Amino acid sequence: MVAYSPSDSWHDYHPRWNFISDSTINNADWKIQGPAFLAWQTARKFSVGLWELANFVTNDLIFLPEINGTTPAVSGFSAERITGQVYDSQICGSVPLLGVFNAAAGDHYYTTSATEHSGLISNGWIDAPTGAFVLPIPSGTSIQKLH
Repeated sequence: MVAYSPSDSWHDYHPRWNFISDSTINNADWKIQGPAFLAWQTARKFSVGLWELANFVTNDLIFLPEINGTTPAVSGFSAERITGQVYDSQICGSVPLLGVFNAAAGDHYYTTSATEHSGLISNGWIDAPTGAFVLPIPSGTSIQKLH
């Protein structure tokens, strides 16, 4: 699931239960926007961890896969946690996880939709490659079918 926090001005990617729990227990203000891509909670053959990296000065989150078992490092960001298991190459029907960055808002957004990606770029967002490959949400799948 992808959700947006108006108070933190960032998008985050976790299972739906994670946002529900955080909203209930910590009074977080998540606005769930729907499914974004499929990832596993535990390691699978050929999978790598998709890391959430945070910059708490600029209130921004980025997501990158581990490389050869090493946690990704980006200046100004701290590695927070693995949010799921993805691929580091295009295998098993996976598609690129496309990232964009809105400099004015300081927000990264990720999608498997080339149309959505190019639409955001045409509206001032900047391409932000991830190097990760994920399984797309099957066409016609509703949020209810993903729990």
